[in-house]
Amino acid sequence: MLSRALLIALLLGMAACSAPPGRRDDAGVAGGASGFGGGGSSVGGGAAGGTPLEVCGDGKREPTESCDDGNLVTGDGCSARCGVEVGWFCPFPAAGMPSRCMPSCGDSRLVGMEPCDDGNRAPGDGCSASCSIEPGFMCAGQPSVCTTTCGDGVRGGREACDDFNTRPMDGCSSTCTVEPGFTCTGTPSQCLPDPIADAGSPFDSGTPFDAGTLDAGTPVDSGTPFDAGTPFDAGSPADAGPPGSGPFVFQQVANVTFTDDLKRVVWHPSGRFALLVGATNRVIRYDPAGRLLTLVQQLGTSLTDLDVAHDGSFFLVVGQSSSTASRLWRIDVGPADVLAMASDLGAISPGTVADIEVEPGSDRFALVARQTTFGVNSFFTWTPAGGLSAPRGYTASGSAFSLMWGARSLYANSPNVLTADGVNGADSKTWVEASNMFVANGWPGGFGNPGQGAWQPGGAWGAFVGWSSNKLYVFDGSWRLVTLPGPTGIAPQALAFRADGQRALVVGRAVGTPLRATVIEYRPTAPGAYDDLSWVDSSIAGFSSPPFSGNSNQHLLDVAWRPGVCDEGLIVGSDNGSSVSPTFGLAVRFYDSTQPACGP
Repeated sequence: MLSRALLIALLLGMAACSAPPGRRDDAGVAGGASGFGGGGSSVGGGAAGGTPLEVCGDGKREPTESCDDGNLVTGDGCSARCGVEVGWFCPFPAAGMPSRCMPSCGDSRLVGMEPCDDGNRAPGDGCSASCSIEPGFMCAGQPSVCTTTCGDGVRGGREACDDFNTRPMDGCSSTCTVEPGFTCTGTPSQCLPDPIADAGSPFDSGTPFDAGTLDAGTPVDSGTPFDAGTPFDAGSPADAGPPGSGPFVFQQVANVTFTDDLKRVVWHPSGRFALLVGATNRVIRYDPAGRLLTLVQQLGTSLTDLDVAHDGSFFLVVGQSSSTASRLWRIDVGPADVLAMASDLGAISPGTVADIEVEPGSDRFALVARQTTFGVNSFFTWTPAGGLSAPRGYTASGSAFSLMWGARSLYANSPNVLTADGVNGADSKTWVEASNMFVANGWPGGFGNPGQGAWQPGGAWGAFVGWSSNKLYVFDGSWRLVTLPGPTGIAPQALAFRADGQRALVVGRAVGTPLRATVIEYRPTAPGAYDDLSWVDSSIAGFSSPPFSGNSNQHLLDVAWRPGVCDEGLIVGSDNGSSVSPTFGLAVRFYDSTQPACGP
């Protein structure tokens, strides 16, 4: 007769064998609640002799498991059978902790969020040691083949120079080689004529080009077009040139990767790349050189907004980790624009964060959140040294939608933030740092729902768009209602200024017959105070035709100007699909057709 212990062991072995593939657990053994071990206790504590049962997906790696990441999802490095998937490695976790699997960079396989993998971990060849695309390169294929892009302003690979264009005879050729008689340094490259090209050169006295041609005072002498005052002189690539005069050209950016809406876009101060957040949980990178969208990483369950520090050293991203919990993440920018994996800076409570905006000239960020209690919103600030502030609650006639930093002159040189409370109501309040109080700013009762907004850089006015109408709400100490060009249904979504504040774009819905995607330009005839007559309809014509093939359900959701010497930037928007049949999110490059630096 078998002993009781042996009988129990045999029964447990039979139960394990009958479990579904990839999962070994004690659920339902011997009829469920009664279990073995007496007294109505479950088997979860272990079989006879104290040996624990192994459960794939419980986040505890057991001896027979190569990994256990706490789920039964494939494609994340640890399979539904708790085996390490091809192209991944899963370091042994600390006791009681789930496995954290990472792509095996350098194995020539593209898995997870790797934008490239060229089969090595050598830097400088386009695909970095952490399998991110290096600035100045485009990478495609598996294993990835990386090539440089001449004319993007970033020296990469075998490029001897890159002056942000492909024009010949300016020192850096159309193939990014240094032209004879020039010396090029830096990135973007600045090319200057060699001094030896003057007196005593082969072109001096006696040559066919003498006597007033290439000799004294020639274009290659002092005062050449490449002398002081080049596009990147006295400042950075973010220096703004003179305002353009339009009209704009719109080019669709190919996107065959990201479905659903592309929601927000922010440029790095260098102008070398931009980051976007999608409607779900994706952080996306846009590289203008190749006009390429690539996945950076995925955070939480959904993302709301992002902004960047003034020195470009990091981005902050806000979103949700569940249907109710808001979080804050930080993405550091390393050498050669390599983006680090996001750091989770913790929960934001109470409320659902709607917007984040950096303070002009500071690395302090303001955040606003709408609460479940109607009419009560929360305001926060964040600094690198102090982290997230305690919430400051304020009452409003609508739930929080966005915010903007106002000019200090509004409140006796005190920093201040205006809120747009435009969900299920309409209102605006102002937080004044000097008193740490929220005050009424005279928001008129007859105004509609305020949405995204922006303050004129260095200027005296800002505005929120009226997202449910064709209105703009302008503030310079008092409010002004502006009717934008176009029909009522344009539903403006966002406003953005170029760096000097003398040009701006509002984007909105696709409307009309034939269909036009709403782009309204602010183009004043002279710099200075706000001008009601400076709004011009610059909408994207033929929007229902290729390459856009859009429809009237689509909205342009955000716009951002690229820092640099050219009036250009990026517009992002919704897809033209549905929740059951999504298509790819919309990205559009715009540039001023009258500015040669912009290029096609």
